Amino acid sequence: MHSPHYLKPTDFRFTQNDRVVGTAEVFPGWSPADRLVVIAPDPTADLVRTAGLVLAWTQRFYDRPEARADGFYDYPSHYVVGGEAGAEPRVLGPSAEAWWSAAWCRLDVWPSIRHVVADPDPLPLLGAALMLEPTVLVWPARLSVPGSMALPPNLDDRNARRLLRARLREVWRYGDEPFGATDGWALAWCGGAAELTREALDRLGHVPRADAGLQACLERVEPDRFLGLA
Repeated sequence: MHSPHYLKPTDFRFTQNDRVVGTAEVFPGWSPADRLVVIAPDPTADLVRTAGLVLAWTQRFYDRPEARADGFYDYPSHYVVGGEAGAEPRVLGPSAEAWWSAAWCRLDVWPSIRHVVADPDPLPLLGAALMLEPTVLVWPARLSVPGSMALPPNLDDRNARRLLRARLREVWRYGDEPFGATDGWALAWCGGAAELTREALDRLGHVPRADAGLQACLERVEPDRFLGLA
């Protein structure tokens, strides 16, 4: 549990329409029991795009009286699905890991039993999300949501989406360009959060310039709209 020694609430700056927004408004339904699933078809580039959001959730997890008490030991239920060409969705660990595992562990997405590989196409990635039953899903905006899911005969596409929706409270999309004014957010992170991000990238051999800012473009989407159930 190294991240509590790095992270502070002031490391994160969320803005919407140039208005600085507090984390209570950004994460209104947050719970320490949240299952956060990050879909990362490119585990290196997508770490850069999503690290701030993951670490903001992590900071909230550890910024509780019970988490600061003597004898506390727990990790947030955060998962990453990394792209691997041709792979059926499968969970790694406890003794297996991917080439990118050490970097994501540095973000406290740990241990590797919380690392999943899947072919980096929308259909297997959505199947991996169904398998992990997230309460919060973080999805790349560059990938469309598949129109139907190929599933066993006893679970049709609509019921699969309804099953996923039953647990899903929030969907965040991330990209390289700002989203619309209504649902678009910007996140910048610094301090210990930036240090952890750079340490994670160092494990991938991808170190940004020391003066490069760490920023993300985000959009919060209604789960029904995302899943095509609206």
